[in-house]
Amino acid sequence: MNLFRNLPFAGTAYAAAAICIAASSVDAQAVDIAAPERTVTIRFEYGGDGITGQLISFEENRLRIETTVGTITIPAEDVSCIGSACPESLRLAVDASPIVLTSLDGQITLSGDLIEIAGNEYVVATAAGELRIETDKVTCQGEGCVVEVSAPVFGGPVVLTNGATEISGNLVGVDETSYLVEVENLGAIRVQLDTFTCTGEGCPAG
Repeated sequence: MNLFRNLPFAGTAYAAAAICIAASSVDAQAVDIAAPERTVTIRFEYGGDGITGQLISFEENRLRIETTVGTITIPAEDVSCIGSACPESLRLAVDASPIVLTSLDGQITLSGDLIEIAGNEYVVATAAGELRIETDKVTCQGEGCVVEVSAPVFGGPVVLTNGATEISGNLVGVDETSYLVEVENLGAIRVQLDTFTCTGEGCPAG
Protein backbone atom coordinates (compact mmCIF):
# COMPACT_ATOMS: atom_id res chain seq x y z
CA MET A 1 0.00 0.00 0.00
CA ASN A 2 1.59 3.24 -1.15
CA LEU A 3 0.45 5.92 1.28
CA PHE A 4 2.98 8.57 0.41
CA ARG A 5 3.49 9.32 -3.27
CA ASN A 6 5.19 12.07 -5.21
CA LEU A 7 3.44 13.72 -8.10
CA PRO A 8 4.38 12.15 -11.45
CA PHE A 9 5.75 14.00 -14.44
CA ALA A 10 2.87 15.75 -16.20
CA GLY A 11 3.12 15.98 -19.97
CA THR A 12 0.71 18.83 -20.63
CA ALA A 13 1.11 20.83 -23.82
CA TYR A 14 2.17 23.92 -21.89
CA ALA A 15 4.74 22.00 -19.90
CA ALA A 16 6.04 20.30 -23.02
CA ALA A 17 6.72 23.68 -24.61
CA ALA A 18 8.64 24.86 -21.56
CA ILE A 19 10.58 21.70 -20.78
CA CYS A 20 13.47 20.11 -22.60
CA ILE A 21 14.33 16.45 -21.97
CA ALA A 22 18.09 16.29 -22.10
CA ALA A 23 19.76 13.34 -23.82
CA SER A 24 23.21 13.99 -22.39
CA SER A 25 24.49 12.35 -19.24
CA VAL A 26 24.68 14.14 -15.92
CA ASP A 27 27.63 16.47 -15.45
CA ALA A 28 30.52 14.92 -13.61
CA GLN A 29 30.43 17.76 -11.09
CA ALA A 30 26.65 17.60 -10.57
CA VAL A 31 25.31 16.68 -7.18
CA ASP A 32 24.50 13.07 -6.35
CA ILE A 33 21.03 12.66 -7.85
CA ALA A 34 20.35 9.60 -5.74
CA ALA A 35 20.49 11.65 -2.57
CA PRO A 36 16.97 11.95 -1.09
CA GLU A 37 17.80 15.40 0.27
CA ARG A 38 17.95 16.61 -3.36
CA THR A 39 14.33 15.62 -4.10
CA VAL A 40 12.16 18.55 -5.16
CA THR A 41 8.76 19.12 -6.75
CA ILE A 42 8.31 21.85 -9.35
CA ARG A 43 4.84 23.39 -9.54
CA PHE A 44 3.58 25.49 -12.44
CA GLU A 45 1.54 28.64 -11.84
CA TYR A 46 -0.93 27.67 -14.56
CA GLY A 47 -1.91 24.62 -12.49
CA GLY A 48 -1.88 20.92 -13.28
CA ASP A 49 0.40 18.26 -11.89
CA GLY A 50 3.92 19.08 -10.84
CA ILE A 51 7.24 17.39 -11.60
CA THR A 52 9.15 15.54 -8.90
CA GLY A 53 12.78 14.47 -9.18
CA GLN A 54 16.33 15.04 -8.02
CA LEU A 55 17.66 18.58 -8.43
CA ILE A 56 20.92 18.51 -10.38
CA SER A 57 21.61 22.21 -10.83
CA PHE A 58 20.14 25.70 -10.98
CA GLU A 59 22.06 27.86 -13.42
CA GLU A 60 21.18 30.69 -15.80
CA ASN A 61 17.64 30.74 -14.46
CA ARG A 62 17.10 27.08 -15.41
CA LEU A 63 16.51 24.06 -13.25
CA ARG A 64 17.92 20.67 -14.23
CA ILE A 65 16.06 17.76 -12.66
CA GLU A 66 16.55 14.02 -12.94
CA THR A 67 13.14 12.31 -13.20
CA THR A 68 11.86 8.86 -14.07
CA VAL A 69 11.68 9.95 -17.73
CA GLY A 70 15.20 11.36 -17.89
CA THR A 71 16.94 14.66 -17.24
CA ILE A 72 14.68 17.68 -17.68
CA THR A 73 15.54 21.36 -18.01
CA ILE A 74 12.87 23.76 -16.78
CA PRO A 75 12.96 27.55 -17.19
CA ALA A 76 12.58 29.11 -13.75
CA GLU A 77 9.67 31.31 -14.80
CA ASP A 78 6.14 30.96 -13.47
CA VAL A 79 7.19 28.01 -11.33
CA SER A 80 7.64 27.35 -7.63
CA CYS A 81 9.71 24.71 -5.89
CA ILE A 82 9.03 22.46 -2.89
CA GLY A 83 11.84 20.72 -1.00
CA SER A 84 14.86 21.52 1.13
CA ALA A 85 17.12 21.61 -1.96
CA CYS A 86 15.07 24.31 -3.71
CA PRO A 87 16.70 27.64 -4.59
CA GLU A 88 15.55 30.21 -2.08
CA SER A 89 14.10 32.47 -4.78
CA LEU A 90 11.79 29.75 -6.08
CA ARG A 91 10.50 28.27 -2.83
CA LEU A 92 6.74 27.87 -2.67
CA ALA A 93 5.21 30.24 -0.14
CA VAL A 94 2.86 28.24 2.06
CA ASP A 95 0.76 29.43 4.96
CA ALA A 96 2.12 27.94 8.16
CA SER A 97 -0.14 24.91 8.57
CA PRO A 98 2.20 22.23 9.93
CA ILE A 99 0.72 18.75 10.19
CA VAL A 100 2.00 15.33 11.21
CA LEU A 101 0.60 12.29 9.39
CA THR A 102 0.98 8.76 10.71
CA SER A 103 0.05 5.57 8.89
CA LEU A 104 -2.72 3.54 10.55
CA ASP A 105 -0.24 0.84 11.60
CA GLY A 106 1.94 3.51 13.24
CA GLN A 107 5.05 2.55 11.24
CA ILE A 108 5.34 5.63 9.01
CA THR A 109 5.28 9.26 10.14
CA LEU A 110 5.56 12.30 7.91
CA SER A 111 5.54 15.99 8.76
CA GLY A 112 5.26 19.06 6.59
CA ASP A 113 3.19 22.12 5.73
CA LEU A 114 -0.28 21.52 4.35
CA ILE A 115 -0.73 23.05 0.89
CA GLU A 116 -4.32 21.96 0.38
CA ILE A 117 -6.76 19.11 0.75
CA ALA A 118 -7.58 17.91 -2.77
CA GLY A 119 -10.44 15.42 -2.87
CA ASN A 120 -9.48 12.67 -0.44
CA GLU A 121 -5.78 13.57 -0.29
CA TYR A 122 -3.59 15.77 1.87
CA VAL A 123 -1.15 17.70 -0.36
CA VAL A 124 1.88 18.37 1.83
CA ALA A 125 5.07 20.39 1.28
CA THR A 126 7.94 18.42 2.81
CA ALA A 127 11.72 18.54 2.78
CA ALA A 128 11.54 15.85 0.05
CA GLY A 129 9.15 17.74 -2.21
CA GLU A 130 5.40 17.59 -2.54
CA LEU A 131 3.63 14.47 -1.31
CA ARG A 132 0.00 13.39 -1.60
CA ILE A 133 -1.43 11.19 1.13
CA GLU A 134 -4.90 9.67 1.23
CA THR A 135 -6.81 11.09 4.19
CA ASP A 136 -8.38 7.76 5.16
CA LYS A 137 -5.02 5.96 5.30
CA VAL A 138 -3.46 8.12 8.03
CA THR A 139 -4.14 9.83 11.31
CA CYS A 140 -3.46 13.56 11.33
CA GLN A 141 -2.30 16.03 13.96
CA GLY A 142 -2.36 19.76 13.37
CA GLU A 143 -4.72 22.61 12.59
CA GLY A 144 -4.88 21.73 8.90
CA CYS A 145 -6.23 18.22 9.45
CA VAL A 146 -9.59 17.06 8.14
CA VAL A 147 -12.13 17.43 10.92
CA GLU A 148 -13.71 14.08 11.60
CA VAL A 149 -17.47 14.25 11.91
CA SER A 150 -18.96 11.90 14.45
CA ALA A 151 -21.59 9.52 13.18
CA PRO A 152 -25.10 10.58 14.17
CA VAL A 153 -26.38 9.00 17.33
CA PHE A 154 -29.74 7.29 16.90
CA GLY A 155 -31.77 4.27 17.98
CA GLY A 156 -34.89 3.72 20.04
CA PRO A 157 -38.58 4.63 19.82
CA VAL A 158 -39.64 7.06 17.10
CA VAL A 159 -42.76 8.33 15.39
CA LEU A 160 -42.46 9.11 11.68
CA THR A 161 -45.12 11.50 10.40
CA ASN A 162 -46.24 12.47 6.91
CA GLY A 163 -49.53 14.36 7.07
CA ALA A 164 -52.12 11.98 8.55
CA THR A 165 -49.78 8.99 8.22
CA GLU A 166 -47.88 7.93 11.33
CA ILE A 167 -45.45 5.06 11.72
CA SER A 168 -44.38 4.12 15.23
CA GLY A 169 -41.52 1.77 16.04
CA ASN A 170 -37.86 1.52 16.93
CA LEU A 171 -35.36 3.20 14.63
CA VAL A 172 -32.62 0.67 13.82
CA GLY A 173 -30.92 2.29 10.85
CA VAL A 174 -30.63 5.43 8.77
CA ASP A 175 -28.82 6.33 5.56
CA GLU A 176 -28.82 9.27 3.13
CA THR A 177 -32.29 8.49 1.78
CA SER A 178 -34.28 6.50 4.32
CA TYR A 179 -35.09 5.42 7.85
CA LEU A 180 -35.16 1.73 8.79
CA VAL A 181 -37.80 1.19 11.46
CA GLU A 182 -38.69 -1.98 13.34
CA VAL A 183 -42.50 -1.99 13.57
CA GLU A 184 -44.47 -4.44 15.74
CA ASN A 185 -46.10 -7.24 13.70
CA LEU A 186 -44.53 -5.87 10.48
CA GLY A 187 -40.82 -6.23 11.09
CA ALA A 188 -38.28 -3.81 9.64
CA ILE A 189 -39.63 -1.36 7.08
CA ARG A 190 -37.82 1.32 5.09
CA VAL A 191 -39.32 4.84 5.03
CA GLN A 192 -38.25 7.73 2.80
CA LEU A 193 -36.27 10.20 4.90
CA ASP A 194 -37.28 13.33 2.95
CA THR A 195 -41.03 12.68 3.16
CA PHE A 196 -41.40 11.87 6.87
CA THR A 197 -40.68 13.90 9.99
CA CYS A 198 -39.01 12.03 12.84
CA THR A 199 -39.91 12.69 16.48
CA GLY A 200 -38.89 10.73 19.54
CA GLU A 201 -35.76 9.92 21.48
CA GLY A 202 -34.51 7.50 18.82
CA CYS A 203 -34.26 10.12 16.03
CA PRO A 204 -30.78 10.97 14.69
CA ALA A 205 -29.10 13.77 16.62
CA GLY A 206 -28.89 17.02 14.73
